[in-house]
Amino acid sequence: MAAGQLGGDAAVPREVVIYAHHQPDEAHGIVSLEGGHVPYATIDQLVEWCTQAGSRVSVRPVLDLSEEITVDRYTPTQRQREQAILLTPTCVFPHCNKDARGCDLDHITAYSQGGKTTSWNLAPLCRFHHRVKTFSTWTYHRTSRTGFVWTSPKGRVHPVDLTDFTTEHRRRTR
Repeated sequence: MAAGQLGGDAAVPREVVIYAHHQPDEAHGIVSLEGGHVPYATIDQLVEWCTQAGSRVSVRPVLDLSEEITVDRYTPTQRQREQAILLTPTCVFPHCNKDARGCDLDHITAYSQGGKTTSWNLAPLCRFHHRVKTFSTWTYHRTSRTGFVWTSPKGRVHPVDLTDFTTEHRRRTR
């Protein structure tokens, strides 16, 4: 199958992210981009095929979105960042819809105040709302994997639940 038949203009670069359940040196039967059946292909072969089509390819292990990933340092890992983005694809401040991929990853309870670098304590905030949270008396806490409750400086409560948005976002990006 020609690259143009894959659902887009072959001249337009695209990003392909592949979540794999296997190790890079394991072989698995797949279908090549050219449409010919290849009985066994490694991740490296898959990457080569996709890059020939003008795509940028990332191969990552499958993430368990309910896993609690914890590290003993301030900076979150790439796995923690990706997990947070997949769970909450936008800034978690009330009514903000900035894409989480361009957001800071915030410690909900500040690291300097004993907050750990764990999945439960990390959420994407756009730079503006990250500064609002850091330099004002806005606070928030997590109520579920995709739910948060924000409290304004005047004590008003603003619940945020991205469950429906997250489900719709995953459906659109498949």
